[in-house]
Amino acid sequence: MIGALRARRWIGALAIAFLGCAASGEPERPLPAHPFPGWVRQLETGRTRMDEVEARFGRPDEIESGVRGGTIWRYAFREVHWPADDPARPIVASDGRLARPAPGPLDRAGRGLRRVGDWLDWLLFYPPRQPRPPRSRALPATVHDLELRFGIDGALAELQYRPHPGRAWVPAPR
Repeated sequence: MIGALRARRWIGALAIAFLGCAASGEPERPLPAHPFPGWVRQLETGRTRMDEVEARFGRPDEIESGVRGGTIWRYAFREVHWPADDPARPIVASDGRLARPAPGPLDRAGRGLRRVGDWLDWLLFYPPRQPRPPRSRALPATVHDLELRFGIDGALAELQYRPHPGRAWVPAPR
């Protein structure tokens, strides 16, 4: 009887050890890296024009007149590092576009309850409820600082690219 209890304990301990070593499901693939650094590598001083830069990067965050003539454009792009288990993590399709998750039955029910609650607030309370600013939270990110100096002729004269760790503010999940 005592030998059987010891054997069961050993078998139980081995089973727990094997379950602990079992491989979990397939790991979640990371989001594709943003092509910002690759775009910066394609810039050539003396050859790249202002309109080409604007077509690729969009309007700059800051525009400043240069001391010796010309223009200085500054960009600051924040590449967010999302935790793998974050419910607000964006879903990226294979072509790189953001895909919205299909609303489930709980989402539809919550939206309906929110509408009823808003209607009751409108019916019973005056003045109406004021909208709150959306909640946000800070996540770790890589900040890509890019400073472009264009000459008087509109060609790229100098560029400074400094990626560094930082934080980015994203909407908080409800």
